[in-house]
Amino acid sequence: MGSESTLRDAECVKVRPRLACVCTALSALLVGGSASAASFRDSGDLDSDNAPQGIVSVYGGLEVAWWNIEWGDSSESVWGTYERETDPFVRYWLELKLAPSQLLDFGLGYLTDRFAKFGNFSESDDLADAEDPVSRTLYGFIHLMPPVEGLSFEAQLELRRFESRATALGNAGAPQSYVPSDGDPQILQPGQEATWFSSVRDFHVRGIYELVEETMDVFAGYRRVTLVTPTDTSISLAANDLAFFNTLMGLETTCSGLELGIMHMPSTRQEGLTWVYEFPVYIGSQSLDNDYLTADGGLCVGWGGKVGIRYQAENFAIDAGGAFVQLASSSEPGGTPGRSKQPIDAVDVLGNPATVPGDTDILVNTDRFENFPSLYFRAAYAF
Repeated sequence: MGSESTLRDAECVKVRPRLACVCTALSALLVGGSASAASFRDSGDLDSDNAPQGIVSVYGGLEVAWWNIEWGDSSESVWGTYERETDPFVRYWLELKLAPSQLLDFGLGYLTDRFAKFGNFSESDDLADAEDPVSRTLYGFIHLMPPVEGLSFEAQLELRRFESRATALGNAGAPQSYVPSDGDPQILQPGQEATWFSSVRDFHVRGIYELVEETMDVFAGYRRVTLVTPTDTSISLAANDLAFFNTLMGLETTCSGLELGIMHMPSTRQEGLTWVYEFPVYIGSQSLDNDYLTADGGLCVGWGGKVGIRYQAENFAIDAGGAFVQLASSSEPGGTPGRSKQPIDAVDVLGNPATVPGDTDILVNTDRFENFPSLYFRAAYAF
């Protein structure tokens, strides 16, 4: 589901203020009713309840999307050593949906700012291989509508890849190290261009119930998000928590948990001009993994919102609006227990090159926010 992210220095306890901030934000969303969250389709998705009538529906449109990453309290430790491009992505949006009966519809969608490398979502996380910025999203969905008034079910799998450029500024003029999730450590020289990336697999399944006719639906379900991105990672030895190490590495973060929210997707019978909205919230547990370490524990939170306006005729619909999705993950206070799989090249608490031993109990700290704001316009025709 971005579209957030963060970096930090070697001091583990710095995760606490950001974690408290995440919890406070979540409480405000749940209590205040302005809930928002993790992942609906990248933006104004016309799913089966807000599509024009017909067996086959074809969608086309444009989306302007931004991608931002922050790393909590350690911004000066790694963000201060990279200069990133933050230009928006202008993406083409195509979708094909089939509705063979009143009980079922399914489809595929694709968004990209250019059609080079179509469907490639698994590039190596090699920062040193700088390429032109690119963004791609591929999703598939199925929607079941049993003969129970007001009830439906939805499942969706989405793959996202965002790439932009960053320039290594150096650490006090010295080269910087980076540890890919599945390769040898790399050295980036000051002034060297690098690829900054985020690869995401996002799956959710929902039960949806029409609470107020033609006005509000509520939903609840399960969501699992796996993302790989450069992450500022602080490591301490479980046997000696005063020995701190810090490194920038490609880290796979998996979040799984509960998603719930409210939405309004007008039915095919509701022709004319109407509002479309969706406000989900998501909370779950975190696990970390790559070729160098594994750890299990911590908190994941997501929120966001989508608001749009749509005009629908019998076989034609257009809609436009904006969306915001944010995903946040944070380690347990004091560090998430884990284990190193092999030695890790890092920097110690004094800033000197060091190595975390392999096959050793460790405590891992990460604290990241990733968000995906967007504006969209789409048209659909059914036949």
